[in-house]
Amino acid sequence: DGKYWCFDGQHRYTAFKQMGIIDIPAQIHYNLTYQQEAALFAEQHRNEAHIQKRDEWAARLEAGHECIDAMEINAVAKQFGYKVSFDAKDRSASKIGCINVLQKTYARHGVNGLQTMFFVTSTAWPGIHGATHADILGGLLKIMDTYNVMHGGRQSDAFWNRLRNRMANTTPAKLRQRAMIYPKGGATAMAYAMICMYNAHMSDANRMDVNRIK
Repeated sequence: DGKYWCFDGQHRYTAFKQMGIIDIPAQIHYNLTYQQEAALFAEQHRNEAHIQKRDEWAARLEAGHECIDAMEINAVAKQFGYKVSFDAKDRSASKIGCINVLQKTYARHGVNGLQTMFFVTSTAWPGIHGATHADILGGLLKIMDTYNVMHGGRQSDAFWNRLRNRMANTTPAKLRQRAMIYPKGGATAMAYAMICMYNAHMSDANRMDVNRIK
């Protein structure tokens, strides 16, 4: 209606006005759908503005098919009884707050990678708090990145089933405690701990090379 909405650059706009400059360089977007506006907002952090992760995620969901990655991540999480939540008061076992790990998993391994990740956590620790801790999901992503176990088939299924069974013999809290003995910390240490559990009582020929984890 002859008016413009400034969704990024308010400080620069104000500075130009205070200096008395009338012509202000700007990028102008016309005739955007609601979903395209939401996607544009979500992408701000890639340029200059730093928006909170919760706001970026909400915008991506609002964008619908303009941000298909968010739709598919959300759908797979729901499929396994999880929900992406940034609410600090939400202490439910189904909460996932580490959206960065989910986005990296989707980008590198697609829906199959997310389904594998959630299969392991949801069947090893159904309804147990801490199953979706950032280090645990990050450790599973490290394993996907390191070993050729994402191609499907019997060998892949056997690997993930054994890892799931080994993890089911402990708890998320104890696994995180075990990972603390490894020097690098975080997801890398968690991947070390998981593969060491996987290798337990295995013949040398069938063990995974833990030194490949970086």
